Amino acid sequence: MQVTQSIIQHGLFLVHFVLAVLAMSSFVLPNGYLISQAIIIGLNFWSFIEKEKSEPFYLLSSVTFFTFFTDIIIIAINWTSNQGFQLAMGIIMIFVKPIIFYLALNSGRERDGVAGVGMPSFGNWGSPQTNFQTEQQHQQQNYQSSQQFTGGYQNQ
Repeated sequence: MQVTQSIIQHGLFLVHFVLAVLAMSSFVLPNGYLISQAIIIGLNFWSFIEKEKSEPFYLLSSVTFFTFFTDIIIIAINWTSNQGFQLAMGIIMIFVKPIIFYLALNSGRERDGVAGVGMPSFGNWGSPQTNFQTEQQHQQQNYQSSQQFTGGYQNQ
């Protein structure tokens, strides 16, 4: 059985849903936390329904990115030692959110037909050269550009 990105996304939705329910099982965290988790769950449902469009995936990745930071702030402010289980579930959810963000962003890119879906890259570092010049042509081009830069004078 081949594990596809859709199966992983459905599994992460289930994990997020269970962690959100467990984190909200008491009234330690404020209502804003509940609303942000409900929005993410709703956007996940929307991405399951609209599989051909990229908007649900981009919106899901944006909201997940935003709530990653707000969850850290909310949990840090509301930390109490007697309600450790609910806050621990919230912390585990913080570790799951970058994976949800990454998968939602890649799914949106796939729907838009962007080539090279995968890990972010930094330009063409490590890529093979795309110009097919011989070594002599390359040296001639560098010599001509250095002549233009120095005004034709050679430094000795």
